[in-house]
Amino acid sequence: MNTSKWIVRIMLVAALGMLVPLAIAGKNITVKGSDTIVVMGQKWAEVYMQKHPEAAIQVTGGGSGVGIAALINGTTDIANASRKI
Repeated sequence: MNTSKWIVRIMLVAALGMLVPLAIAGKNITVKGSDTIVVMGQKWAEVYMQKHPEAAIQVTGGGSGVGIAALINGTTDIANASRKI
């Protein structure tokens, strides 16, 4: 596995870990972005929610640009991007 894929994994896990207090407070966490890694993101969220049942995470695709735009306009908590920003 190349370095960039490991960096993406580490960043997503770190982001989810920081958002647990939001989940505990009853806020649903949204992740939008890259269609290339949406299935991987959904699996990460599924595994995370199994270990942290207080978390509610919704992962959707649409493209890296969609995720980044949603992050900028405040309609998502995490943006997945499979290309350089």
